Amino acid sequence: MGRRRRPDNARRLLREGSALPEARLAADAFNSASARLEEEMLDCASGRELVERGFAEDVRMAAARDASSVVPHLVGTSFVSAPAG
Repeated sequence: MGRRRRPDNARRLLREGSALPEARLAADAFNSASARLEEEMLDCASGRELVERGFAEDVRMAAARDASSVVPHLVGTSFVSAPAG
C-alpha cells in the first residue's frame, strides 16, 4: 500500500498542475457542482436510489461541506476518527 497524500499536498499538486488527470477531473467536477452539490447528489442515479430506500438525509449529510472535523477510518467493522498526520 502506497503512502497516502495529505489534503494540503493534493491541493498543492492541483495548483501546480502536477496532479494525476483523474484527480484534476474529480476536482473540476466538484468545483463545477459545489454550489449545488446537495441538489446534484440527490438527483444522480445513486442519490435517487438512496432517497427511494429512505436515506435522503444520508445523502444530504454526505453533501454537507465542513460539517465534521474528523475523517472516518474503517477499523475492522467500525468507523473511528482517523489518526492525525
